[in-house]
Amino acid sequence: MKKLLILLNNLEGGGMQRITLRLIQSLETQKNLQITLVLAQATGEYLATLPPHLHRVDLGIPCHFRLKMIRQMILPLRQSIQSAQADVILSTLPALNFVTVLAWKLAGSPGKLVLGEHTLPLTRLLEVERKNTSKSLITHLSPLFGRWLYPQADQVIAVSHGIAQELQSSFKLSSNKVQIIYNPVVDDRLAQQATLPIEHPWFQAGEPPVFLAVGRLSQQKDYPTLLQAFAKLCQTHDARLLILGEGELRKKLENLIKNLEIESNVDMPGFVTNPYKYIARATALVLSSVWEVLPTVLIEALACGCAVVSTDCDYGPREILNKGEYGTLVPVGDANALAEAMKQTITQPLDRQRLQSYAQKFSVDKAIDRYKEVLAL
Repeated sequence: MKKLLILLNNLEGGGMQRITLRLIQSLETQKNLQITLVLAQATGEYLATLPPHLHRVDLGIPCHFRLKMIRQMILPLRQSIQSAQADVILSTLPALNFVTVLAWKLAGSPGKLVLGEHTLPLTRLLEVERKNTSKSLITHLSPLFGRWLYPQADQVIAVSHGIAQELQSSFKLSSNKVQIIYNPVVDDRLAQQATLPIEHPWFQAGEPPVFLAVGRLSQQKDYPTLLQAFAKLCQTHDARLLILGEGELRKKLENLIKNLEIESNVDMPGFVTNPYKYIARATALVLSSVWEVLPTVLIEALACGCAVVSTDCDYGPREILNKGEYGTLVPVGDANALAEAMKQTITQPLDRQRLQSYAQKFSVDKAIDRYKEVLAL
């Protein structure tokens, strides 16, 4: 029996967590594979969805770019790595990847180490971090350590071609060390959940068009631009906007909604475990992000046969939508362009079957086969 150790920061309601759980659910069906999930901190909405028999370890340490976190986590993580005696170790977040390499080396480098990049590469992520924590020493030292630590891993998985190129450039990684695996997204389970009923009144027959956004209420998603675009749309069209997600910017966004006088047209019910039933019935899925990696929600929208409007941000939307062939791309931060693109989806004919067929490119089966190949399972 082979042993796989998966390291994850938490189980909050993000795309990376959803994808990791889907990977676990798919791999655990293998009779010759034992999976252990190590969580930096066992918190989040997805805790309840873990398979009950899955062996998990909670380090109880919040994962972020701080020297304190590294000091606190490195020894417990080393102990977990040693105890697991895993054949393969898969880490899935830049901050966690950083400390995982150190802990793995201290543990004597047991098993094969694979680092996954589900968010911005370390150097780009630190640019964002510096804006918020410019005095943090780790944000200034990490690029140097990253260029030393990342090449220590046996393989690095990138979820898009753009991220692969960024990794090779930032960390001087050889092309054969970086493997591209699209996220495991599309399967029968997604299709089944998309058909479940919705009680929200906006989705009843005869109601105005409903635009949908899914994701954390964070700076990355640039919801202010989306709200400004939607307010412009409401000047000429009766429409609704539903934002599914929770985050630190809720109060700020609620104030903006009030200032734009669109309170009756916007609803933010928070995080939901099944966004697919909303996506399948929405007029369009709108992504207003300033950056992404491979935004899972765009793939989910295509799989549900939903029209897509997205910013042409780094990285992922252009790659997923094949340069705009399967959705509309608009400049980042351009409320006018976003409003115009949303307006066009109201009257534009939609070939749902065409979108769903294309989405099979991102099927769970294809991704799992690639993971098995790279992880040697």
